[in-house]
Amino acid sequence: MFDNLFNEKAIKELAAVLAKQDAQRTANETLREMDIKSIGLAEKIKEGIDKILV
Repeated sequence: MFDNLFNEKAIKELAAVLAKQDAQRTANETLREMDIKSIGLAEKIKEGIDKILV
């Protein structure tokens, strides 16, 4: 009986850790995508300014 309770608790804790890791990975991927998009946007703005100034 105690083995089952311990195993259930361990499984729940492991599931919580894995869910947290997955959420962190998703957040990091989103931030990385935002950085890539902002770099592209910055380049487009710079090109637009260069065209106006020329």
